[in-house]
Amino acid sequence: MFVRYTDIVVLGCAGVAVTAAWRWRAARLPPAALGWWLGSVAVFGAGVALFDDLVYGGPLKSGYPPGEINFSLGAILPNFRYVPNHLIQAMPVLVLGLVAVAWIIGRRVRLRRADGEPAALARRDFVVGMALTATWFAVWGVYAAYTWTAVPGGDTLQIVRFYVPAIGAISLLGAWLVVRVPGRASAAALASAAVVVAMFGMGVWSFNSMRESRLPGIVHQQAHPPGAVR
Repeated sequence: MFVRYTDIVVLGCAGVAVTAAWRWRAARLPPAALGWWLGSVAVFGAGVALFDDLVYGGPLKSGYPPGEINFSLGAILPNFRYVPNHLIQAMPVLVLGLVAVAWIIGRRVRLRRADGEPAALARRDFVVGMALTATWFAVWGVYAAYTWTAVPGGDTLQIVRFYVPAIGAISLLGAWLVVRVPGRASAAALASAAVVVAMFGMGVWSFNSMRESRLPGIVHQQAHPPGAVR
């Protein structure tokens, strides 16, 4: 969350998940775990505050003029017009994440009345999966109301930087999907290979798509640099 201040929602989701696990005794946490966790948060927070003080002139300053960073509920619908296309182009791995979320929820519903190891595993996967999903959508929820998130004609390489921190949760969910493929080891290996090939293909497509959309602007800047007399 220290990448951008608005990503404090990630830390909030982590805090809720850990508190819920402790209250429901869903997991045994060593007494030192909380200290290490909070200590790491404090160290990173102090480091960011020191950097901001040295670079921007204050521990709570970010380099932006007052009032430049704005959030508005009125920005949500306009953002939804442009964001999905940018997301698919910039991080196609989100497809794996969405499939994993659906699989986790469906598996939990199917085994909700069952007992034994498969049901226990489904319950654990559901809790962890929902924590990751909440983290993922919390980041996108924040930027859905951000007035800079998406604009007509915006460049994906520039716009995606706002909500790219969600890729951590997306990647973990996608990894879960690969390792939880049912069947023998050969089936899991085949599915993993298929996923790698598919993601590579989508990655090549997204890179070329972003590069082509960016080239006209670069060519225009090179032909007419700022301050040049036409």
